Amino acid sequence: MESLFIKNRNEFIRFINYIKDLIFVMEVHGPSEFRYLILNEAAEEELKFNDEIIGKSVEDVMQDKAQHLIEKYQEALTRRKQVTFEFSDDYDNFGESILSPILNENNEVSHIISITRDITQRKLAERRLRESEEKYRLIAENSTDLILLVELNGKITYASPSHKKVLGITPEELLQQSLDTFIADDDEVSKVQRAMSHVIANNEHDSIEVYVVSKLKKKLALALDIIPIFEKEKIQKILIVGENITERKQFEEKIKKMAYYDSLTKLPNRDLFKNRFQYAIEVAKRNDHMVALLFIDADHFKLVNDTYGHEVGDEFLKEIARRIEKSVRNIDIVARIGGDEFNILLTELSERKEVEKVIDRIFNNLRNPWKYEDQLITMSISVGVAVYPTNGTTLRVLGKKADTALYRAKKQGRNRYEFY
Repeated sequence: MESLFIKNRNEFIRFINYIKDLIFVMEVHGPSEFRYLILNEAAEEELKFNDEIIGKSVEDVMQDKAQHLIEKYQEALTRRKQVTFEFSDDYDNFGESILSPILNENNEVSHIISITRDITQRKLAERRLRESEEKYRLIAENSTDLILLVELNGKITYASPSHKKVLGITPEELLQQSLDTFIADDDEVSKVQRAMSHVIANNEHDSIEVYVVSKLKKKLALALDIIPIFEKEKIQKILIVGENITERKQFEEKIKKMAYYDSLTKLPNRDLFKNRFQYAIEVAKRNDHMVALLFIDADHFKLVNDTYGHEVGDEFLKEIARRIEKSVRNIDIVARIGGDEFNILLTELSERKEVEKVIDRIFNNLRNPWKYEDQLITMSISVGVAVYPTNGTTLRVLGKKADTALYRAKKQGRNRYEFY
């Protein structure tokens, strides 16, 4: 997981500098010690920070505000789940921070990503609409957030003009409609209905994230605050304030891809392969199936690099990855472990012949030389195979035996495969 901030550091920093939210990557040094590793340009500009804070602890930088922040980081560290909290100052400025723990290859929280945004407009709109719907309607009319007033039966009685800009739906089209008018699918509709029921039953605010579909069929992510409106101590209506968080969700997806996928070949990396392996073994146990682990090395890859250069070497590896991935089934997993090393997990197997069929397809697809510009470059691989449960039941044991088989394949002349 650390490769996200080391090997891909420059790409990662370039990406987060496009984000308008304040982004910090914190390195975990202990149960209560969190040090700044990376921050984006928005954070530098807003908080007047610079590279001088890199390596410093939260206590060093935040001083009298540190304790509350450290407690939130500790919560994310302990729960190993995303933590969201709001904060404000004495001048009615409001913010929201989302802390996401990042696990390393030992399944320990090594970093925490903090995304902080200004939610002052949203919070003031919520407060004022609760106090007086009509008096502060102007705020809703000019808000960039989506604001809805909903009857307890789910019918919309007010929709802010921002729906037109965000969803392409006019307020008039939403009046007296139900919330599922623009919700993406039945699961998302059920999520909203459960949240509404919770608010009504417990007389308390709730927050959820849902996917919706704009009039142009564009899928968007919204963070919804669902707030009860009381009259004479009884809930009369529901206020829903929605923020478009599509950019943030795309950022999270980008982070996930950078953390779990090889940047060159776009194949799963070692961390994701380990996770998929555990799931495949659990399924195999339930269904009494075999699983085959393949260790693969590209033959004479160093010679390609030395002869044609590293750029050609990279393209060579991408072509091998493409041909291997084309050879396996949809249920199989191909990963690049590093350099010219690939792993394959063949799942849902009943007999050894199925393994041999897949390997034969791989060798057949690699048979033709790769043409790069005016050069024809031979492609071949050596493969070592270990089979669950015959050769072992854990990744460590099966990996050791697949590696032994791979060594034997190389020793016997390469361009071949060997079972353990």
